[in-house]
Amino acid sequence: MQPADTKSVLRHLGIPQLNPMQEEVRKAFALHQALACIAPTGSGKTLAFLLCVLDHLQEVAPGQQVLILAPTRELVMQLASVFRSMKTGFSTCLCYGGHDMDREIHQLRAHPACIM
Repeated sequence: MQPADTKSVLRHLGIPQLNPMQEEVRKAFALHQALACIAPTGSGKTLAFLLCVLDHLQEVAPGQQVLILAPTRELVMQLASVFRSMKTGFSTCLCYGGHDMDREIHQLRAHPACIM
């Protein structure tokens, strides 16, 4: 993802700039394969994480590029909501229990870039 794209994402989200924690997460993620971020609720961890994911997605690559595993349906839904609000142009498929699998199967056949 190019820096100009980050500005576009922030504009779509109505955020003027990344906060210091988000900036540090992006720097740390670029240097390490594994990273843990401990911060209070509402601090912007979801956006920090998704921006790191976007840094590795390629527009020209076909099919699935990332699989995000989350411990709860609520977190999957939160990640997907923020990801869609970012208006990146990358497609997603949410896979979680409690609803009809046919929708997931249909979305997976479309080869989304991101599976959650």
